[in-house]
Amino acid sequence: MKFDLKRTWAVLVFVVFSLPACALNVRYGEFFTVPGVRIEQGRPVLPLSRKKYANVRILDEETYRWLAACPGEGCVQPGAQGKTEISSLRAAKTRPGMWIALVAVDQRWLLTFLIFQNTDGYGIVFPDSVLFTNLDFKTKLEQQLTEAMFRVKEEENR
Repeated sequence: MKFDLKRTWAVLVFVVFSLPACALNVRYGEFFTVPGVRIEQGRPVLPLSRKKYANVRILDEETYRWLAACPGEGCVQPGAQGKTEISSLRAAKTRPGMWIALVAVDQRWLLTFLIFQNTDGYGIVFPDSVLFTNLDFKTKLEQQLTEAMFRVKEEENR
């Protein structure tokens, strides 16, 4: 059997380029992990919730460059402080009793939360494309969003 270097090279190139991009688990300090981040053609691609909703986004160029240069598994973004700010809180157009909140974390990451009015007050749905690794941080976010909803409802009743 004769070895054909050109044919072998072509098959190898095809196999390498047809493999899916390797997914990374990216950690933001001790606060949360974003699993399933891919680097495609040198650009970070963040996971979508239900294959269509961008519930986690990058806010600054420094984070984008850091993520694009992430060497692989175990990427932990330095300098995380966990300072949160509600950037936007609006009623959802598709469903009454539901609100959409955008929360900036250290002005580096933007996370999308759903808030539902229920009999006990408000229920917070955390983005499914983010794993919260710090329970205190998650509780703080939940309290912050609930308090913001009570303020919104008070203003609506005036």
